[in-house]
Amino acid sequence: MERNIDAIENGYEDFVRALAHVFEANELSGGNRTAATDAALEKLKLQWEWFKVACDEAEDLVELVKKHICLELPGHRATDSVAANTGEDAASLPPNNAVVLDKRSKAVGTGTAVHPNK
Repeated sequence: MERNIDAIENGYEDFVRALAHVFEANELSGGNRTAATDAALEKLKLQWEWFKVACDEAEDLVELVKKHICLELPGHRATDSVAANTGEDAASLPPNNAVVLDKRSKAVGTGTAVHPNK
């Protein structure tokens, strides 16, 4: 996860630097389109694409972790099956599964372990 965070941070910094170069090139050219402004814009486009890739990879990792956590929650499937078998509304059963998922997903973001009953 730290690798993804570093990639996002570096991608963002590279994007901002490229944006600054676009402004510099534009100012030096007096607002005219030149080879330098075109090159700066092309670099900006490339840095934007790299930044988006880093964000997408981090998002994919978060989604993968969420799915993994959901698969580990035995109560998630149990709540649905109990509700179906007893005719009870799943909302009337203990809501700890959503709470556990929320706590665990937050723990992934902070790198701390969370016990499901806390």
